[in-house]
Amino acid sequence: MIFQLRQYDIHPGKMLAWIEVFETHIRPLHQRLGMTIHGAWQALDTNTFIWIRGFETEAAIDVLEAAYFGSPERKALGDLPQQLIEKMTITRLTDYAPPSTIYPDRAVLSGIRLAFMEPQPLHRHQTLLSLDTSASL
Repeated sequence: MIFQLRQYDIHPGKMLAWIEVFETHIRPLHQRLGMTIHGAWQALDTNTFIWIRGFETEAAIDVLEAAYFGSPERKALGDLPQQLIEKMTITRLTDYAPPSTIYPDRAVLSGIRLAFMEPQPLHRHQTLLSLDTSASL
């Protein structure tokens, strides 16, 4: 599964207009095309709107986005969404392999890719997971 964490800095004073466009046009079109929106949030202390989309595969992203941007509904919006968005950051994520319970010091994150950073090597002294084994279940 591929997720997109989408963070939009909305122009000051335009958040209500953005939410109206999102709820009236963008979300319904995603639903009609079968694109899953896992949630949408408005930051309390900034003009940031955050939402998460999910796709089964990388190839599905290309197919569904082509259908989205090629749809009459999206074309009718013109550049209205872009007029409301000051900055857009999209971070691509995927599930990771859970840390090994047998060799926790050898836990490996498999497949996490962030669009804005390169993977960093892990060193033996870094802690990936902290388990409290004193708690009874």
